[in-house]
Amino acid sequence: GHKDKYWWDTSADALLFTCKNQGIADALKAKLITHPLAYWREMTDSAAMSIQADSGRYELAQIPNPTKTELNPMVYTPFATNAVDKSVSFAYILDVYHNKAPRNFHDARGFVINDYQNWMEDQWITELKKKYPVKVDEKVFKTLP
Repeated sequence: GHKDKYWWDTSADALLFTCKNQGIADALKAKLITHPLAYWREMTDSAAMSIQADSGRYELAQIPNPTKTELNPMVYTPFATNAVDKSVSFAYILDVYHNKAPRNFHDARGFVINDYQNWMEDQWITELKKKYPVKVDEKVFKTLP
C-alpha cells in the first residue's frame, strides 16, 4: 500500500551528542577521539544531565553541521551552539547513505502513526458533519455586519 510514501533522503547513521556547554563538548570529543567508541554510551550515561546522546539514522538536515562539512564515516561534525541556552551539539558519523531509499517500518513508524492520526481525525470530522449538519439561517445571516 503506502510503502512508496516513506523514503529516506540522503541520510546517515550517527551518534548525536548535545552537551550543556562548550567545555563539556570539548572534553567529550577529546575522550571520544582517544577512547574506543564502544564506550560512548557509558561515558554519556555517567555524565548525567550534562550530556544527552542518541544514536540512529538521521536525514542530513537533522544532523548538527553548521559549516556543511562533507559527511563521511568516522567524521565528527563541527560544534553547533544553541544561541539560547549555549548548549553544544555535534555528531559522529558511522555510515552515509547517498541514495534515496525506502524506510522500513521501524524507521517510518512515526510518519505512519502521524498519517494514521490525520486520517482518523478526517474520518471523525466527516462523521460529525453527517451527524450534525450545519444549516445557515439565511434571515439571521443577512442581518450580520
